[in-house]
Amino acid sequence: MHGPHAIMIRAQIQLEPNLYEQVKQKANELGCSMAELARICIKEKLDSDFAQPKWAASIKLAEVHRSGLSDLSLKHDEYLSNEEW
Repeated sequence: MHGPHAIMIRAQIQLEPNLYEQVKQKANELGCSMAELARICIKEKLDSDFAQPKWAASIKLAEVHRSGLSDLSLKHDEYLSNEEW
């Protein structure tokens, strides 16, 4: 649930003084509270970290299945249209 009627759990964090000032300034620039900015940043970080393993799996798959063709990136259309390959 999001928005003004969302149920929230109070949490307390500790920040170094310079990070505190950066968060305070950014929240002021965006016109939101420091708490809202923290929620946004935490959610974005969690979402990006959960998406990362998907890319890692794709890269790993590509590394495992090598074509052995040194010019595949240049001639991929030619190779893909060739039924023998």
